[in-house]
Amino acid sequence: MLPAKQNDGAARKAEGFATPKQDTKLQCARFLPKRVLPIVFLPGIMGSNLRISTQRQEELHKKDNIAWRPDILGPTNISSASNDSPRGRQLRLDPMQTTVDIYDSAGPMDISGDGRHGNVTLDKNFRSPLLTDDPPTTKNPRSAVQKARARGWGEVFFKSYGELLQHLESRLNNTFSDGKLRQEWRDVVGVDPRVWGSDPSLQQSALTEGELKKLATGCWFAVYAFGYNWLQSNGDSARIIAKRINQLMDDLNQSGYECNQVI
Repeated sequence: MLPAKQNDGAARKAEGFATPKQDTKLQCARFLPKRVLPIVFLPGIMGSNLRISTQRQEELHKKDNIAWRPDILGPTNISSASNDSPRGRQLRLDPMQTTVDIYDSAGPMDISGDGRHGNVTLDKNFRSPLLTDDPPTTKNPRSAVQKARARGWGEVFFKSYGELLQHLESRLNNTFSDGKLRQEWRDVVGVDPRVWGSDPSLQQSALTEGELKKLATGCWFAVYAFGYNWLQSNGDSARIIAKRINQLMDDLNQSGYECNQVI
């Protein structure tokens, strides 16, 4: 199997190799579909990780710039947080001195890189054709976990939302196997919506296997998580999220994919 690599102006490319005539083994490569429909997950209030400005960090004499990151709240940190003074909490959770703690693989490991976003781990049985380790021969290879962090999974309270993010990523991108509907979809496909809690007064037809296959064929569903500064107004946060969504779509289209909307 030939590795498919990122290519400027095209979604992916693969390069074959010249072999002796006696070698008749086929060289194959797998490519993601051109069409992509991103799934953007937005957490609830206090579900986004925040960091403080450098100025405020110096003012508080903090060793790190963490303002809010519930994933790290073990017994020791909970005790420390509970002993925080009202002034300390007020300055640490200042809407004008905080931003979303976004992952940056090129940044310092313990501030914006893999160290800070070490809250993101993938379950042993997690399977997604989109989140896999790059081959060792790839230039600047990334692990599946690093790709998940780049999608914003470390911006949110992962102990609370991580299972859902993995569930969405795995289920949406593993609907059929060898042309057959995977078993985990049979509790939804062909089942009366009332069985799984829909309003009985609003009639809905059961999702058919054909409808799901039409939707899933030729499209991949990349799951992202976008945090927001819940200390600020929802209006401001909504505008920032809208800009990030537009940037995401632009990046995908410029990379050779076809992205017209998100969910």
